[in-house]
Amino acid sequence: MSKLTAFKKFRQGLELTQQEMADKMGVKRVKLTKVELGYQPPSIGFIKAFKTAFPLLTAEEIQRIFFETNSSDAETTLSPTGTDN
Repeated sequence: MSKLTAFKKFRQGLELTQQEMADKMGVKRVKLTKVELGYQPPSIGFIKAFKTAFPLLTAEEIQRIFFETNSSDAETTLSPTGTDN
């Protein structure tokens, strides 16, 4: 199972703990951890909760965070306003 490194980097870029991110999204921390570590794929509900928590992100940015897990180590940090940093 591949890890969602972009999702983890996004959370860490905001300096949020897993619990803080889960609270912001309205999901359980255990679910967030399983998704982040690649033990479970993100459900549609999980992605919708993420989109609700970060409404300024574009569909392309969300796709990059959740579906492009084998990207290079080049870092792209997305801010909660939906812009690249």
